[in-house]
Amino acid sequence: MEYLISNQEKAEKAREQLDTIDELLGELEGRIEKLHNAREWLAGTETRLQDISKNSENQLKLLADLVKTEKPVNKTEGATTVGTRENVLKLFRSGWTQDAIANALNLSQGEVQLILELAEK
Repeated sequence: MEYLISNQEKAEKAREQLDTIDELLGELEGRIEKLHNAREWLAGTETRLQDISKNSENQLKLLADLVKTEKPVNKTEGATTVGTRENVLKLFRSGWTQDAIANALNLSQGEVQLILELAEK
């Protein structure tokens, strides 16, 4: 009994240290959880960026192919060529906006709209 009474102070210090260690472990678990969530977010972001990059490359390849195959159009004739109409449709189906198509193919927005409207019929 005397031994327990004499070592009571040491036991109290040991208990306090265990409480401190327990608190630190709780904080570490919280930080580990935050780190895990951040890693998941980064992995998702990386996947989305890869998809965007792949889509951009495909769009550039399509545009390069269209520019290579497109013959110069004499604007004084008034009508667009079959190749130009096909290129407008390809770009539109690939998700390009009418404005972007007009700029890329050097057409007016009205010409692009007309080509798309006629293609629907």
